[in-house]
Amino acid sequence: MIINLRRRARRGNNLIEFALTAVFLLPLLFGTVNLGMNLGRSVQAAQVVRDIGHLYVRQLDFSVPASTSFALRLASGLGMTETGGEGVIIISKIMYIEDAQCTAGGVAVGLCSNRNKAVVVQRFVIGNASLRQSNFATPGAGLILTANDTASGLKKGDILPINYLTQPSVVAGNFTSLLPGMLGGETAYVTEGYFRALDFNFAQSYAPNTEGVYVRSIF
Repeated sequence: MIINLRRRARRGNNLIEFALTAVFLLPLLFGTVNLGMNLGRSVQAAQVVRDIGHLYVRQLDFSVPASTSFALRLASGLGMTETGGEGVIIISKIMYIEDAQCTAGGVAVGLCSNRNKAVVVQRFVIGNASLRQSNFATPGAGLILTANDTASGLKKGDILPINYLTQPSVVAGNFTSLLPGMLGGETAYVTEGYFRALDFNFAQSYAPNTEGVYVRSIF
């Protein structure tokens, strides 16, 4: 009888010890799983964004539906649709403005408020635009053409010169710190992607309020 009581006491102690240990081990386990899943998602997202960036710098025209469909095929498995889903890809052409660009765009140098700045001159968004904005400017409503403009010869996704030379919302304020020394008329092709973690949405302690991964490529 005494032996049975001792065994029961030991079993009770084991349960208490397990419960105390689990308080520390379970968060560690969840954090490890979350980090591993986001790492895998990061690798996949980086490959997709880099591939789309390569296509963009080689002048693939994202103003046509076929190019958007091709980008979605590349992003297969990341839960994206053309205008929704669990990810967004932001494609931007950024130009550095100097006097010559102001004059060519029909704006007097004295009135060219974006002179000596990097500005977004073309922007395409594929996927769920509400998930994240670009790190490099968010052009105001109506500045990005939603259809080809026969008068100017510009396409869907372009921004009119009068707007990218004067409107403050197109200025990529932090871009020249990434690519210092840009000259007037030089352009960079930027692709950004943000994808929510579908399998295990758990806000990371190392990045509060984040439930996905952000990647970018610059050419």
